[in-house]
Amino acid sequence: MTAPVRRISRARRRAGVAECRAGMSLVEMAVVIIVIGLIAVIMMPLTADVFLSLSDTKKAKQLAVLLDHARNTAISRNADITLEFELSSDPDESDAYTGYVMDRESDSAEKKVIFERTSIHLGGIRSVGSPLIDKGKVQLVFLPSGVSEQAWFYVGDREDQPEAVVVLDRYLGTARVFEDPAAMQKWQDADLKDDSWHHDQN
Repeated sequence: MTAPVRRISRARRRAGVAECRAGMSLVEMAVVIIVIGLIAVIMMPLTADVFLSLSDTKKAKQLAVLLDHARNTAISRNADITLEFELSSDPDESDAYTGYVMDRESDSAEKKVIFERTSIHLGGIRSVGSPLIDKGKVQLVFLPSGVSEQAWFYVGDREDQPEAVVVLDRYLGTARVFEDPAAMQKWQDADLKDDSWHHDQN
């Protein structure tokens, strides 16, 4: 008679142990919540930086498309196309650019906007033989032949650490986006042999 009683008591003890292990105490739950909160706080700045980088890179690609489109528009219209960049000195204000053509059909030449004002985050703009410009207005003109001066657009916070660089090639008239400084330097060394450009780089 005693053997069955012992088996039942052991089963009850095992069930009791299993029930205790299945749940979490309030202290354990509090520790888990605190750990999850700390991980979330640590990851938030990193996530924001990634989103900012993706946003700036996307805008750099959009700018490259705009430069190509402005060149093609100048050729098709046989007119000067001007891109005007407004670089703000206030870090809380965004930069912007607008594209227009001079309407000379009227009695007085007037600006006719063909590219609406668009916001962009630029660390500065530089052209051949000129220092970096990081505030004020900068104009880039495409002639009816499609020719323009070579320019570097630093998309991001500043020139020494941009998210991306858009290079407008004055020889080919095309715009390229570089996210890797080493790749940009390799391309420049291979395709840009002009002495004045190399002098400007040094």
